[in-house]
Amino acid sequence: MKTQEYDCFIIYSRDDQEFVFTKLIPFFERNNIKHCEHQEHFIIGCHIIECVDTCVRQSKRVVAVLSESFFKSGWCKFELDFARSYSAMDDVPNFVITIKITDYDIPVQYTFRSSAYITYVDLSEDVNDKRKWRQIRKAITDIP
Repeated sequence: MKTQEYDCFIIYSRDDQEFVFTKLIPFFERNNIKHCEHQEHFIIGCHIIECVDTCVRQSKRVVAVLSESFFKSGWCKFELDFARSYSAMDDVPNFVITIKITDYDIPVQYTFRSSAYITYVDLSEDVNDKRKWRQIRKAITDIP
């Protein structure tokens, strides 16, 4: 059994960093959820693909913050595809947790609702929905 250093790796668009740094990361810190994200944890001089691989493999879960900007970013889609592939290859159920933060139709190839490897939370209508934040915490911390 491999040991992961982080509870989760956060994938997000630069356009959504306000949500990540004012809502998501403070929530993780209040709940003792150890996270990594690219601004703080990618190693300067290391190829981005190698950094993504390292962060995914060192994390128990991947949290993807979904928005229109996310799906316009080639790197965000690459990181999400990488995490989905890792989850399927290593048969890790509920490895990817997706948090939708804007009212945006998710592209059909990224529709997750039927996947055994994805947990989906929609905060686009109410970013302060306490029940959904509890669902996020549970999805990250309930590891079999």
